[in-house]
Amino acid sequence: MNAMPALNSTVSLVMESFPRPVPDRSEDMNLVDRIVRGEEGAFAELLDRYGRRIFNLARRMCGNATTAEDLTQEVFLLLLRKIRQYDGRAALATWIHRVAVNRIISEFRRQPPVAEAADDDAAPFRGVSTAPGLHRRLDLEAAIGQLPPGYRAVLLMHDVEGLRHQEIADILDISVGTSKSQLHHARMQMRALLQGETP
Repeated sequence: MNAMPALNSTVSLVMESFPRPVPDRSEDMNLVDRIVRGEEGAFAELLDRYGRRIFNLARRMCGNATTAEDLTQEVFLLLLRKIRQYDGRAALATWIHRVAVNRIISEFRRQPPVAEAADDDAAPFRGVSTAPGLHRRLDLEAAIGQLPPGYRAVLLMHDVEGLRHQEIADILDISVGTSKSQLHHARMQMRALLQGETP
């Protein structure tokens, strides 16, 4: 029963570099207005503000930096085409996540993800492969990679990004209850995977 808090804290510690959402509705609306007006540099600002977060989400969901880069570019091209549809009812980060997660999951349906042997995030740890923290990180990321896409998305958004269930429900177009249920099942599968069991 006490394994879940440990898992949650491990997810937070291992992925603490994952940028947290910092939405500011008036700033977001101003940025969207500037993009719609075609102001020079406005879209680059959107990319600067959200690009790394979307890349990290895509990489953790698909386990492959090259695919994540391609998906991130596709997501931002979609955002540029759809930017006039943003009405400010949801935070811009929520809207961007919705576009990104839908695109990533549709890629999974078209072609199952293939994990890389190593990626850029692991580079700083090369040469210290005996460190217990690294083994825990690699085990954790491998386990996340084995979750079904929906579970993986909910787990990453809730336990890594710190989004609330209502935000996740809005992004994935599901109920709050479904978000909570998927998080519960994702954690159970993670626990089984980390303990070497078949979930």
